[in-house]
Amino acid sequence: MSCRSPLTVPMAAVATLLDGVFNHCGRGFFAFHDLLENESHSPYTDWFHVRRFPLHAYGPGESDNYLAWWKFKSLPKFNTANPLVRKYLFGVAEHWVRQGIDGWRLDVPNEIDDDSFWAEFREVVKAANPEAYLVGEIWDGDPRWVSPGHFDGLLNYPLRELILGYVGGDGLKAGECGRRTVEFLARYAPENAFAHYLPLGSHDTERLRTMCGGERRGQGAWIKANGAIQIVSEPHQSRSISAMIRRCLSTAPPAASSTAAASPCNGFPERSLPGFAAPR
Repeated sequence: MSCRSPLTVPMAAVATLLDGVFNHCGRGFFAFHDLLENESHSPYTDWFHVRRFPLHAYGPGESDNYLAWWKFKSLPKFNTANPLVRKYLFGVAEHWVRQGIDGWRLDVPNEIDDDSFWAEFREVVKAANPEAYLVGEIWDGDPRWVSPGHFDGLLNYPLRELILGYVGGDGLKAGECGRRTVEFLARYAPENAFAHYLPLGSHDTERLRTMCGGERRGQGAWIKANGAIQIVSEPHQSRSISAMIRRCLSTAPPAASSTAAASPCNGFPERSLPGFAAPR
């Protein structure tokens, strides 16, 4: 059955991503269910990391007899070194791209610490749709995960911390916010720096209003944040943060040295990346 119709959102500025968890599955997944029933006779014994039988997948306690995500019994970890597992997972990734999604938001991809896995994953997805967007949930912003063999961008939690430190009353000054933002984004190639996805809040974090101290302060911080950051929502365009950088840099205190003070960046290093034009 084709799912193209419900996945085709009739709004040019909206893209549809699926949240993909390729590191682990649930206990009800067909292969793990077969393993529970047939144990060592199951054809799926090598799909997981089994230490011993019986698995004891239900009941209290941690997963001792098989590997699971953070030892949660309900989330058995795939053996992604198994070619059959890879074939299945890559087939899932390709299937939904061909059904019309615009890309994948990849959950805990660093749990699969295997560059060859993600290189092949990317190859499969981009073969189905060269414009498909791959964004990885990497909390520390490690540049390793954005490359021709990995993802287009990351969930930009480090930049989120900088922005909320500035707008949320945590004492981060505008100039320091701008300097640290420029330094952070300079770690990436331009095509990746502007392909990150910036979540000011998510199900994994405190919400903006909570962090900013309630409804009234939260609304004020939201207005301030929107004045500091511009997100371009047109498909396949950069999510630009140049407005925020310009605001931060333009309010930075003058540098102490005469050489630095002559810089249009008020003492902060200039960058050649698109969108980093210093205020004039």
